[in-house]
Amino acid sequence: MHRYLFCLLCFLCSATHAQTDPVGNWFHDPFFQIAAQIAACPTPAGPAIALSQMREQAHQRIERGTSCWLAHTCDKPNAYAYDAEIAGAISALVAAQPQLLSGSLWITVQRRIVWLDGCMAPDATPAALAAAMKALPNVETVVVRTSTLAR
Repeated sequence: MHRYLFCLLCFLCSATHAQTDPVGNWFHDPFFQIAAQIAACPTPAGPAIALSQMREQAHQRIERGTSCWLAHTCDKPNAYAYDAEIAGAISALVAAQPQLLSGSLWITVQRRIVWLDGCMAPDATPAALAAAMKALPNVETVVVRTSTLAR
């Protein structure tokens, strides 16, 4: 009987924890919108994760962040140290070349990887924007995760 009561209590605690597990950008990864031309496009989650996920990911992020320095492929001791600089370069790029933008688009920068999320117009292609971002200093990869949505 006590075992069943204990299991029920554990279930209720885990369900309550899941409901109260706050979501946020715990690692302060750059996340910002670069275009807002399609009103119906939902805002992506970006780097927002639950607090419990942050705790699970913290050690892995430390390992992944320092691996480029240990491999002598970056000058800074952590790959995440480049993210704010890359975000600034992307902001300057889109300000200087607004013709690259079509749709509603958000940028997330994590560990020298740029994530392009959002919605593109049916006639648009993100290839030129992705190539321009890939050419920026210290950008390792650009991952495009867009869908097509009419304006």
